[in-house]
Amino acid sequence: MSSDTPPPPPQPAVVLVPPESTVIFPKEKANALLQAACFFRPQGITGFWTPAPSDLEGAETGLEDFLKNNGRTLHDSWSNYRRQVAGVEFSGARLLFLSYFLKELTPEEKAEIAAKDPHYDPDRWKKEPFWINDGGQGYFRVIYDLPQKKFIWYERNNDP
Repeated sequence: MSSDTPPPPPQPAVVLVPPESTVIFPKEKANALLQAACFFRPQGITGFWTPAPSDLEGAETGLEDFLKNNGRTLHDSWSNYRRQVAGVEFSGARLLFLSYFLKELTPEEKAEIAAKDPHYDPDRWKKEPFWINDGGQGYFRVIYDLPQKKFIWYERNNDP
């Protein structure tokens, strides 16, 4: 590429899971999210930080290709997903840990549970790390390198 050739235009930022289906945990809950979500904790984490909503801008650009290249073949509509986010540090670099999971209940199912259990909280996923030990490829985690704008780690639940 000659120095006279302009760089390619940046890819438009992709939003797969909207803000209303996303929760960003403070650094105090980041470790608990990794413990709940991961089968095998990513190696090399040296600390945690609290991301701002602006840190998520563009973080899903290229995610579908990354997942496909890592053997993920099943796909539900992104509108069926929730996302929990935490900031992780690797040797001082601030990265995003993103845990994806399917919305587990329909509104009718939630109403039925709430009628039986007055302590049921359908928004608990917004307050506490979500844990499930099954679910197949619909439940997965990635680490996104903010400075490099690329995904560097992937883990999914067992296939159904």
